[in-house]
Amino acid sequence: MVREKEAFLRSLIKFFDTTIILISFFISYFVSFYLREFFGKGDMAFAISADLSGFLFFAEKNIILWVSYIPAWIIVLGSMGVYHDIRTKSIPSQAFAVIKTAFITTFILGAVIFLFKMTLTSRLFVGTYTAITIVLSIIGKMFVHNLLSLLH
Repeated sequence: MVREKEAFLRSLIKFFDTTIILISFFISYFVSFYLREFFGKGDMAFAISADLSGFLFFAEKNIILWVSYIPAWIIVLGSMGVYHDIRTKSIPSQAFAVIKTAFITTFILGAVIFLFKMTLTSRLFVGTYTAITIVLSIIGKMFVHNLLSLLH
């Protein structure tokens, strides 16, 4: 019974992490759009407007980015041991694992960008995406840790 409960909890947290990564992609589009506008860096490729239709066009044109980033992030988090002993991991150890994961996944994303010759990919967007994913993931891990502490 305990093994099944832990497997369910692991799957639920992986789903939660996937949702965080997708939300980060959405937020990163708008943050990098407005950062480019604020600093006068010109338009980002495929970023036609700062609204939902502009985001959907951008997401469609950069599907390789988020389709490769999500499994890479989940696999690297798993290899860092984030999904094992979920209830006993401290928040600082989970935060450190998230930062290490972000570092490794950024290299993976860079390799994907290079392999698919995505020359129009914005480095500002990739950096923003990584930073927002780190922040939201750490907040998410803190939320899950506190929720599990309350339920236990």
